Amino acid sequence: MADQRGRLVEFIAKLNRMTQEGRIKWQLYQPPEYLTSGTDDIYPFFWGAKVDDKKLGLYVQRHITSDFFRINKYWEEKTVLAFCQDDWTPVWEFPQIAGINELRSSVERQSVGVDSFIDRLLSEENN
Repeated sequence: MADQRGRLVEFIAKLNRMTQEGRIKWQLYQPPEYLTSGTDDIYPFFWGAKVDDKKLGLYVQRHITSDFFRINKYWEEKTVLAFCQDDWTPVWEFPQIAGINELRSSVERQSVGVDSFIDRLLSEENN
């Protein structure tokens, strides 16, 4: 199992590098109904990317939870990476392992166009 987790961490790190290099383009989508139907969970972001012949979904899942005595309630959030069907329905989720949050950060930067915006403004300043 440790060897399998290592392979998955390496895979996620490669996805992150490819995203940062612009070799993988992520697009923001509405979360599939499979995720949102029949639940109180919130999915504020759902990105999808096609890599070779596979569709990958990266999404944020938020839900309310409480302490042991059910007195204090608070929001919990996790980032999920999954292989998806053609309609973006997740069919296999990666375990919560190192690198997923770093990948999310790269995808957020790419989807908002942070780097291109900064580059454009800096080039205008030099003119």
